[in-house]
Amino acid sequence: MGFLKMLSWLSGIFKDSDSQPNWPRIGAVIIAVASAAWAVITFVVEHKAGHEQGPSKEQIEQIQKPLAEQLAAQNALIKMLLEKNPAAGPGAQQAVGAAVQSIAQGAAEGDTRLQQALDLLKENKIADATRLLNAVAEDKTALAKQETARAEKDRKEAAVAYRNLGAIAGLADPKRALKAYEKAVVLDPDDLESLVWIGAIQIDYEDLNKAQTRLERVLTLAKTDDQASYKYWALVELGVIKQRRGDLAGALKSYNDGLAIAERLAKSDPGNALWQSDLAVSWVMVGIVQQEQGDLADALKSYQDGLAIFDRVAKSDPGNALWQRDLSVSFNKIGDVQVEQGDLADALKSYNDSLAIRDGLAKSDPGNAGSQRDLSVSDNFVGNVQKAQGDLAGALKSYNDSLAIRERLTKSDPGHAGWQRDLSLSYNEVGDVQMAQGDLPGALKSYKDSLAIAERLAKSDHGNALWQRDLSFSFDKLALVHKQSGDKAKALDFLRHGQAIMARLTKLSPDNATWKQDLAWFDQEIAALAPLPLEHGRNPRTPLSRR
Repeated sequence: MGFLKMLSWLSGIFKDSDSQPNWPRIGAVIIAVASAAWAVITFVVEHKAGHEQGPSKEQIEQIQKPLAEQLAAQNALIKMLLEKNPAAGPGAQQAVGAAVQSIAQGAAEGDTRLQQALDLLKENKIADATRLLNAVAEDKTALAKQETARAEKDRKEAAVAYRNLGAIAGLADPKRALKAYEKAVVLDPDDLESLVWIGAIQIDYEDLNKAQTRLERVLTLAKTDDQASYKYWALVELGVIKQRRGDLAGALKSYNDGLAIAERLAKSDPGNALWQSDLAVSWVMVGIVQQEQGDLADALKSYQDGLAIFDRVAKSDPGNALWQRDLSVSFNKIGDVQVEQGDLADALKSYNDSLAIRDGLAKSDPGNAGSQRDLSVSDNFVGNVQKAQGDLAGALKSYNDSLAIRERLTKSDPGHAGWQRDLSLSYNEVGDVQMAQGDLPGALKSYKDSLAIAERLAKSDHGNALWQRDLSFSFDKLALVHKQSGDKAKALDFLRHGQAIMARLTKLSPDNATWKQDLAWFDQEIAALAPLPLEHGRNPRTPLSRR
């Protein structure tokens, strides 16, 4: 048996009943076994050989080395793509893994465009690779529309091509990813992976009703054991929907249902790091709801359970930046609860533990914008505790460290709205400390710098409620500076600007309790300032924080 024939024989193990490659299964295998490919391949081949004639021991040894090297190379590519493109959300590891394997397989079969796309991915040129993958998907769709004997096979292949496009585009362009996944579902309505990702992306765009429809279809379709991971992620995303609608009890049930699946999968294969990571994610999601419900003791325990798993996974592969980041997030979640419990000393330790991890990741890859941004967030968390402890000098240093990172990021990509918003919030945080120190001129400059950014963002998208609300906060802070300096007229002018924004938002969404509270705040401040003497010494309102 020649090498190519053996490779073809082995690939049959990873096909569905309709002889189509099961790319999610293959992707999961790539990620899970790259570090131990020899042992896994031996087991799979010998298991197959027990039922029908298979290769000899010598032939097994012949195929092990090149396959192990191929798996390791693809695993390295997957890790690089995910680490350098932090826009990819939870669950992206399996999706990107499946896409990379599918693209590599097509390249090996002689598709020059897929080979070019693979080469571009190795250079992290996501946009260029996406254009090639889109052309491949469109061509396969055109074939599927033809009245031929293999139309059904062409349709399946076109769906896979769009799913691959969605996974790769999702690293940098969620909107393009959503379009690709939608096309995959048109071609294959039972495509579980695409349905899950459509739901997840629609949640990010607040299209909750459509997202719920997609995710509930996943629950209907996912019946077999090998589809359990899709059911798990559908439950997690449905929990997010319920949480955003304020249904905390429903969200907790969804998360706990997902947790039960994750526990079963993790116990069935303790060495599967992906399933262990999913279990840790479930504990974190449960903890978030418990914290929102005010059940701080149980929330802390849930976060600690998640931390223990993330710690084990991270130690199993210290070079995996994704798992190191997951561990840092767990430390931050624990710190959040400790702050609410008033345990500032332990909270500071938790935040510093997270910061140490993120500092190491940022230094190991200075060009990774996601790692740099993570470090800036940790600096802010540390600064928040220092400010609460009365260590204003320490807080100012932490906030300025964060500010410096965000200034560099915005200069590197001025069109990145998320980084612009981060920078605006950092100016506010620095201004808050300057106010507390009595440095009114410094605070005024910081707040004006924040306002300039907030105004640009708000004008660029009048429908973005978050940016509109940010702008109202900037007006509030400038009003406070002028109030403290004795300029009542300017203070009132800024308050009225903020009040007008919140009045518009509240009119658009009368049931939003948070916006109602904001509007009531402006009403109260204006009513108090106009007829009464200035109120000195009031602490500035807590600024928005980027979660």
